[in-house]
Amino acid sequence: MKDQNFHSMKLGGVLAHFNTSLETGLESKAVSKLQSVYGRNVLTPKKQASIYTLLLKQIHNPLTYLLLFVVLVSVVTGHQLDAVIVGVLIFINTGIGFYLEYSALKKSNAIKKLVPSDVLVIRDGNEKVVDTSDLVPGDIVVVSEGDSIPADLRI
Repeated sequence: MKDQNFHSMKLGGVLAHFNTSLETGLESKAVSKLQSVYGRNVLTPKKQASIYTLLLKQIHNPLTYLLLFVVLVSVVTGHQLDAVIVGVLIFINTGIGFYLEYSALKKSNAIKKLVPSDVLVIRDGNEKVVDTSDLVPGDIVVVSEGDSIPADLRI
């Protein structure tokens, strides 16, 4: 399928390739076959970063290294108060950055749960609601105003 340029083909050619029609959609047998060939319509989830990884990501940046160097130079030259102040600033910067990134990750995961996972398709001549993960190439998707687009579709 990756070799095909369905976006540039005429509609009749795409319908013929998947043995479907705008009126009846795919047959159940064809859906099963296409699912075994192309798999489910899901993105492979990225591995979530652990809390420790998020924290290390905040520490591992050039500005932090520069400030740590300033702390070292301040200690060596006998300016302990300056070293403590810069050290506290590093701690505050790391804490704020960690908090912002962690809360953004939590909010992103919450938004993913809110996205509807059902879609209206035409199969066997009838409109039916299926899970977006069960879509296959050749499905005729019925889209109404306000619907989210469940996959790469030709409109």
